[in-house]
Amino acid sequence: MRAAVLAGLHAVLVEGQRSEEVVRRVLRANPAFHNAQRALAADSIHGVACLRMRYAHHAGTSQPAWLWAFHLLERGASEADAAALAQLDEGALRARHAAPPPWPEDPTLAWATRFSFPPWLAAHLLDALGPAATAFAQACNQPAAAVLRANTLRTTREALLDNLSLAGWNVTPTRLSPDGITLHGHANLRGSLAWQEGLFEIQDEGSQLVAQATLVTPGMTVLDLCAGSGGKTLALAAMMMDQGTIHATDLNPARLLDLQGRARRRGVRSIQTHAWGQLPLLQADVVLVDAPCSHLGVLRRSPDLRWFLNAGELDAYPRTQRGLLTHALQLCRPGGHILYATCTVLPAENEAVVTGLPGCSLEVVRAGGLTGTPWLNVRPDTHGTDGFFLALLKKDAA
Repeated sequence: MRAAVLAGLHAVLVEGQRSEEVVRRVLRANPAFHNAQRALAADSIHGVACLRMRYAHHAGTSQPAWLWAFHLLERGASEADAAALAQLDEGALRARHAAPPPWPEDPTLAWATRFSFPPWLAAHLLDALGPAATAFAQACNQPAAAVLRANTLRTTREALLDNLSLAGWNVTPTRLSPDGITLHGHANLRGSLAWQEGLFEIQDEGSQLVAQATLVTPGMTVLDLCAGSGGKTLALAAMMMDQGTIHATDLNPARLLDLQGRARRRGVRSIQTHAWGQLPLLQADVVLVDAPCSHLGVLRRSPDLRWFLNAGELDAYPRTQRGLLTHALQLCRPGGHILYATCTVLPAENEAVVTGLPGCSLEVVRAGGLTGTPWLNVRPDTHGTDGFFLALLKKDAA
């Protein structure tokens, strides 16, 4: 296993590959790994990818083996075990571990190093969240549990909990979403009978709240303007009991192919997919705008995303987001609703985008027992979910 992990870390740290892709490749190439080895390999590659800046500061080097050793120490391994796995001299590791260097004097750089964020991004987060940035960063640096959404077209959450428990899974109901189930530990999700029977989708609780905040009901005409691969689209179909019509489109046409397949496997008939720019003339009752964004709210699940962002992208997102909302207003009937959502925590992509938008007004957001006036923010450090921003807009009457 040592060689596979070190090769994976080299691909991430030296070649600049994304950790999610590297983990998948490493696990596929090593089918003989038992469950504990698979978990250790995935945690090691993801963890070092995420916390590389902190580990490099402590180790005094960016060599993958040293970063891995410090990750193993942080996860509770002994110095002897960490040195043996990473093939390092135990005495040298013990010496560096016992006398870590002080944090940088500059407060922003010290925070960036401690929590392993690019300094420019650390400055954005500190400005946006203030003192709460520390708790947010700590939550983002912890692995997220898998969360399922019971497909209420085919089962109930209670029945699914019983089903999965009998299969030996450690599952509990989510605190906020009435359809959510948290999986504690590991399970072969897509190899399970419940998955094959279409009883659940894999969807974070925060994402489930986005769908619930739309207020859709059976028989409506709904537009999912940025449907992606369709997790929220399928949740809308379940809320509507597969009655009515959901028009789904996305700037990336390849992602819609995945949605078509998922809907077909789940027996959902209310979803129609359309190429971008080829929507029929709509006056939708509800439009969901799950806008492209910096994705800072899902760093728990994409630990090295922070290293692929750049400041120019952050500056460009609000213009795109405001344009999508303007387009959504044209496709919404007078008096209808638009749910604007992002999975980021930056006000420039959230509050600033929906404030003062002409032709509509902000309404109270309700989802999962939470109320937002005039908007709602959920985060991993405050709600245990991925980070999402939700704002409900009502189009002015004609």
